[in-house]
Amino acid sequence: MPLHWERVTGRRAVEPLFVLDLRDRSTGKRVALRLTRAEALLPLGEVVRRLLRAMPERLVAQGRLAPTQADTLFRLQDLIFPVNDRGALARRPYRGLVWRHGRDGFTLNPAYPARFERVRRADGPDVLVLPLEADRHDVRYERNWRGFHARRFARFRPTIDRLLAEAVPGGVALDGAVAERRFLEAVARRIWRADFENYSRFFPPAIPLKTGDETVEHIVQGRGGVCTEKVLALKLITDGFGLESRVVFAGPRTREPLPVAQLRRMLDELGEYDFTYARRYMRYWDHVALEYRLSDGSAWLVDPSNGNIPFLCAPAGPYLDAGGARRAVPVCMLAVTEPVCYHRAPERLGLDFLFAWETWIADVDLLQVFDNELGLLVGPEFYVAVAMWGSATKRAVARERWRAYARAHGLALGLEGEDATPTEATVLAEFAARCPLQAAACRAALPGLERRYRAHVLARSGVDKSFCADLVVLDRRPLLASGGTGPPARPATTVRV
Repeated sequence: MPLHWERVTGRRAVEPLFVLDLRDRSTGKRVALRLTRAEALLPLGEVVRRLLRAMPERLVAQGRLAPTQADTLFRLQDLIFPVNDRGALARRPYRGLVWRHGRDGFTLNPAYPARFERVRRADGPDVLVLPLEADRHDVRYERNWRGFHARRFARFRPTIDRLLAEAVPGGVALDGAVAERRFLEAVARRIWRADFENYSRFFPPAIPLKTGDETVEHIVQGRGGVCTEKVLALKLITDGFGLESRVVFAGPRTREPLPVAQLRRMLDELGEYDFTYARRYMRYWDHVALEYRLSDGSAWLVDPSNGNIPFLCAPAGPYLDAGGARRAVPVCMLAVTEPVCYHRAPERLGLDFLFAWETWIADVDLLQVFDNELGLLVGPEFYVAVAMWGSATKRAVARERWRAYARAHGLALGLEGEDATPTEATVLAEFAARCPLQAAACRAALPGLERRYRAHVLARSGVDKSFCADLVVLDRRPLLASGGTGPPARPATTVRV
């Protein structure tokens, strides 16, 4: 950000700059704010109240905040301060929020001034920096979703209107249940058409899991998101227009009733969100969708995910009402089809699940790429994964595993590199030719993914080493042409949250 300073006249001394370097520990969102000397001497809690509740545009006009960071500060504000139903910020931060020194991690008392660190510069005034980190781990699930979405909807309405102009060119007129359903279907279908992808999470600034407004921005830019992100985008828009919706859980082979108590316990009691011993329950929230109640009382199940999930905007009863005859959706896992069942969930459980994934699931971006096998892109004809390696031996092993998988399932494989066969090079070239935007985006994501993977390994094991990533492309067209399993319109891998 541009920094400005005043020189002290009459002496050779130079007034230092005071900068608040604020970072949210959970999401990684970060901004730098210019402070005056008087503000720097105030108790930390007073500094937070004065600066972090201010309109970002006012701080930009005062030269305290870079214009490119205005939206980031806006998004940080409702992570730090509660909001009412209208989206207005409270005066005090969430109870349970802890301020920490950003470099050392020790707790800062908001009743006292914080100590700044001096950064000496030869070409200008010294900079006194306060590296401040917001630790929201003990805030838990206190978000007011109505106010949170009202605030974000108002702020990002121009971007939302751009998406709506594509979805409903004739404009929005919700004058009854029929109009509500048409509006809902049109918006959900526009979101569904966007890529089911993870690649955009590794573009700067990296976003581990996008909120609804961030997902809308990415869709308008020609990108997309995974099912959780697309559901949040649809819910943000429809909440803004007053349509009632609730989160629905789904998963493969889950005809049994939803294990509500076990899922609630996983969110409440496993403070570190280690689900190692709960895998048999986790399949119930492999996927999410939304159930809507329209003004005439009718219920509609809407799934805007894409990937391997067909578009769904249908009466909810056949999918969600209790009984053994509930309808399942066949979902193709590359070459294997599984029945996915939908389940109504208590409203708080569904919203808290979304909040946990946005906020507290460690390395959620890498988890969805690798552990949940979503790769970088799940498209109608191509599935794009990544092979990470830190040595030539590891690279060879990873590539042979993909070759064995492709042979076992009758899939055409595309690989890059000097040892790629002519067929593998051809598949890679066909992907680039048929999906040029997606191919370019996947390749552009690799440097960010390599940096994230390196940071992950360093944090988990203390080993600091470089990693490289190879694109792996699986072409399902030969399988479909030969009459393979799976819905022919949208083949892909199983979508997990």
